Amino acid sequence: MVSLDGSGETLKQVSSRDSYWFGWYAFYPHTDIFSP
Repeated sequence: MVSLDGSGETLKQVSSRDSYWFGWYAFYPHTDIFSP
């Protein structure tokens, strides 16, 4: 990702799987990964 303001700053790309689960956990913080 590159900044649109012309500063030339870039951000490291985050894997889509990691960002998906981060977003899921933000909305459902009490979710258990495994519950027998």
